Formats: sequence, structure tokens, C-alpha cells
Amino acid sequence: MGTLPAREAASSHGAATRAGPATTAPARFGSPKSTDTIASLIPVVNRNFLLRHTNSGQGHSTSQAQRNSFRLRTIRSGSYPSFMSLHARSGTAVGATIMFFFGAIWLFLGVFGGRPSPGWLRAGLLVAGLLLGVWIATVVRRVSHVSETAPPTLEQTVVGRQIGRRFGWITGIEGAAIFLAVILLNAVHRPDFIPSAIALIVGLHFFPLASLFGRSVYYGTGILGCAIGGSAFFISDPSFRTSVVGLSFGLLLWLTTVNVLFYAFDQHSQAG
Repeated sequence: MGTLPAREAASSHGAATRAGPATTAPARFGSPKSTDTIASLIPVVNRNFLLRHTNSGQGHSTSQAQRNSFRLRTIRSGSYPSFMSLHARSGTAVGATIMFFFGAIWLFLGVFGGRPSPGWLRAGLLVAGLLLGVWIATVVRRVSHVSETAPPTLEQTVVGRQIGRRFGWITGIEGAAIFLAVILLNAVHRPDFIPSAIALIVGLHFFPLASLFGRSVYYGTGILGCAIGGSAFFISDPSFRTSVVGLSFGLLLWLTTVNVLFYAFDQHSQAG
């Protein structure tokens, strides 16, 4: 009788050996492997922040761990926009609204701040602006309605905070650069170059935004924006320079808005 436990142990060991190596359990949120997965797929997330955040949840229940494991499998199979899911699409729609607004300001400057523009150009821009505004309102309403029905997950909250912090730094530096450019150009008595300088600075700020949001279209917007602002410094006529910069940069922002709207609409359709 004293050898029975040893026999049972040997029998269990033999069965385990015949069954082959054990399958690897899926990474659960809170484990070092899952943290490395998130940090490698989303470079904007600070690894130390994730470690602190996930280590605090080691005591989660089994059901919570299973839900987090499913979320991580979803992250691995998708891209950054799918990780942020509906809430990223809502932010994308808001970004399109902002770009549309500033594009309208640039176009207004180009039409009324420089050389007189023909009536057909004004009418065309007015119609295009109305259509684009209706499109933005439709996308924002649809995406916002879907986002309200899906509260953010833990991972989305972590990434959202990191993105918001970095976005604040980018826009803050952009605003400070514009402020300094305005002061400097006024000091050298060349206020007519202010629109060109602002266009150049705004174009530059699209490069870190492209990296932050994973949107390659922003690289194109940044390149064209810098080209518009930089080349305008070589235009001698101030009125013509203002018209060129205003119309060109305004149309560039509106075209970028159209691209962003297509993206938001496509993601919304996939979600439905």
C-alpha cells in the first residue's frame, strides 16, 4: 500500500509523456508576455506605464483574465486603429472636423486676403464646403452613436491617455513655434510672410502626427504643406503670395479631411 502513490505518480508521468508537450496558454493581460505584445505593436505606449498598470491587476478574477486574453488576441490580429476600435474612429471624425474648420480659414484668407478671386471660384468653394460639412456631420453622428454603445476597454484607456499626452505636446510646440514666428516677422517688418511661416510650421507638425496615429496620409500632407509654405517665401508679390498660400493650404487640408472621412466611414461600415 505504501507504494501506491508512487505508482500513481509514475502512471501520471507516463500519460503526460505520451500526450506530448503541453500547449501554451494564451497570454493574459497582466503577464509580461502580454505587456510586450502591446508595447511592440503600439510604439506610442510607454512600456513602463503599461508594466505599472498591468502589475496592479494581477489579482483579477479568472473571467476577467479570459476577457483580457481575448482582447489581446484581437490586438495581435489587427492594426492600431482596430485596437482603439470605435473610440479611435470617433476621434478621427473629430480630427476631420478640426481640419475642415482650419481649411475653411485658409481658403477664406486666400479668397479675400490676397488678389481678387473670380466668382466661379468662390461659388465652387462654397458648394464644396457645404457638401463636406454635411458629410462630416453625418459621419460624426454615426460614429458617436456607435461609440456610446461600447465603453472603452482597459487597453483603450491606457493607450488613449498616452496618445492624448503626446498630442498635447505636439500641438503645444506647434502653437509656440507659430507665436515665435509671428513675433520675429513683425520685428523684422515682414508681416506679409506670416501666412507662409504658419503654413510651413503646420506642415511640419503633421509628421509627428502621422507617427502618433499611424496614418501615412499625414506624411503626404506634411510634405505638401511644407512645400507650399517654403515655396511661398520666394514669391515677391505679397497679395499673390497670400492667395497662393491660402488657397493651396486650404485645399490641402480639405483633401486630407476627405481622406480621413473615407477612413472613418470605412471603419464604421466594417464595425456594422
